[in-house]
Amino acid sequence: MPGHASAVGASPGVTFGGDGAAWQGHAQRFVAVPDGSGTVVRELRRAGGATTRSVRIAGRYGIPGVAYDGSVEQVPAESATLVLAQNIGPPLPRRTRFVVLATADLHMIRRITLAGAFAFDALSPDGATLYLTQHASRAHFTRYTVRVYDIPAGRLLPGVIADRTDHEWRMDGLPATRLQTAGGGWAYTLYQGGEDGAFVHALDTRTRTARCIDIPGMTGRDVLSMKLRLADRGRRLVIAAGAKPVAAIDTHTLALVSAPAHVRATAHRQRTAAPPAPSSSSSGSSTDMWAIGVAAALLAVAGLVGVRRRMPQNPADGRRP
Repeated sequence: MPGHASAVGASPGVTFGGDGAAWQGHAQRFVAVPDGSGTVVRELRRAGGATTRSVRIAGRYGIPGVAYDGSVEQVPAESATLVLAQNIGPPLPRRTRFVVLATADLHMIRRITLAGAFAFDALSPDGATLYLTQHASRAHFTRYTVRVYDIPAGRLLPGVIADRTDHEWRMDGLPATRLQTAGGGWAYTLYQGGEDGAFVHALDTRTRTARCIDIPGMTGRDVLSMKLRLADRGRRLVIAAGAKPVAAIDTHTLALVSAPAHVRATAHRQRTAAPPAPSSSSSGSSTDMWAIGVAAALLAVAGLVGVRRRMPQNPADGRRP
């Protein structure tokens, strides 16, 4: 059966049928199929597609999408839970509902109803922590915060998941593509920025922390055609257009180590146009002055192609206003 997804704003919606959600490290996958006013959830063998078990639940729920390229929920290898979601619009709803099923036998673990518009983002490797994006503005539905729902405790935790290095708490963008590491520890999402450019949201699902890495100099059309892949045994996260690498991030330091070619070219022009280094008789070494010139050129380029991807700092340092 072909898949079908509905989408709104920063949420790619939910999918019915199709390939469903892969269970990492297992030979099974999960699909959701509408059945009247309910939903049939099936566990299928990846090879051949034979149904190994199924269950019918009340209400219309689908496999959550996580990016506009068709990326959907990936169930971590050791996860005890599968999350299904209802679509959140348009317009944005006043309440959002999710269903949590056991991966072992598809029995119902929990029904979740939250006040406001929420979309699935990721699961922790043990399946106990559910990450959600909350969309509070109907006028600006690409703006969102990342929230945490404790599945065993059955409650939405206070505060948001924010990049504490930049003290930024609210995001603005459209998820273009997603890469989840084996085991589900990291969820990397490439976003098209709110105005232009791009950034990668790197979510550590084990520690409930996140970092945002700007990718300067990319247009919206560029971003929507990109894919993510790991290289150097997982040391680099590569942003690629087809087989061509465009930029790269060091997954250990979460620093941008390679920018788009036209950004590098601009930096080179800025650097080579700088005044020649002073002679050895001048104060400071020529090496030090050259380094200062390079840094200045890179800062100038960053200023030219910088993107506005997130909203201003919250005085409460990551707490909800």
